[in-house]
Amino acid sequence: MLSVDSITKTIIRSLNWPSDGETSFSSKPTPYRICKDHNLSPSSVYQRWNELFGNGYIKKVLFLPSERLVGRFSVIIKGLGLEDAMNISSLGQNAYFLEFVHFGHVYASRGTFSNIVRGGDAVSVELIAPSLDVAVRQAKLLMSNFDLQGRVIGIKKGNLEVKKIKIKHERIIPSVAYSDLISLSVAGLASSIGLSRKVVKRELDRLVSEMMFYAYPTLNQAAFRDLSLYMLVVHLFSSTESPEAQKKIMSLPTVADRFLLYRKDGGFMMILLYYESIGEVDSLVGEISAIVKDFIVLTRFETYFNENVTFSRYM
Repeated sequence: MLSVDSITKTIIRSLNWPSDGETSFSSKPTPYRICKDHNLSPSSVYQRWNELFGNGYIKKVLFLPSERLVGRFSVIIKGLGLEDAMNISSLGQNAYFLEFVHFGHVYASRGTFSNIVRGGDAVSVELIAPSLDVAVRQAKLLMSNFDLQGRVIGIKKGNLEVKKIKIKHERIIPSVAYSDLISLSVAGLASSIGLSRKVVKRELDRLVSEMMFYAYPTLNQAAFRDLSLYMLVVHLFSSTESPEAQKKIMSLPTVADRFLLYRKDGGFMMILLYYESIGEVDSLVGEISAIVKDFIVLTRFETYFNENVTFSRYM
């Protein structure tokens, strides 16, 4: 059974990378950096790191392209359950546009989310597409493989900047997209694509500093069976209020104590937390309701990553 003590939380939270002030590829999370940054015992950190990765709690830390590089859209499918989510995820080998499949039980929702999903289970997919309309058609195509009947609802995302980005060394990006961040190295990448280490380091640093990539840990949720995970998704309405809202959300008592991972993408903030009693989830709902009006809380949360997703910038 995994012990979620301060060292475990520090290690998992270090995978929320890059955080403020981290602008170089060399700042990526490693046991050495965690010990140095948090003044922790190397033996304790290395032991817990090896437990998390060696025992399969964390399967992989993806080097995930952000929405500044790809057209990523979320689609909610009402009326489906966990088995349906697993079936859709099994199509990954032939569905090059499918990035993630998420499942959760709707515990609470407010605002737009309450209009979209009213209780029950929720399945959502994240798709790489040139437009929301195409993403909705892709979701319907996935369902048709199993003759599933569900209502497809596309979620419009803001701040898409794909067309504004120009990359000097284009071949670096598809080489690192969705790769294993922990094993990814400047020397290894330079050797595989035939560029100098200096050029590769400079370009990787730029990808990190301009938030074109970030870490995305994929968890073996079966291994976390003794830990109750749940997800908070908040709609951050505008880019001007987003930083302030994010700061308030992360400082909420329940979030600050129990969060493990977070991600901000396309005007939405997603936070993975754990609870020891269901009352903690109720506390979170009360705390978040005082700050934002548009959110959803999903218990029994599970997610599946498609290893066969194809990187595409849709320029």
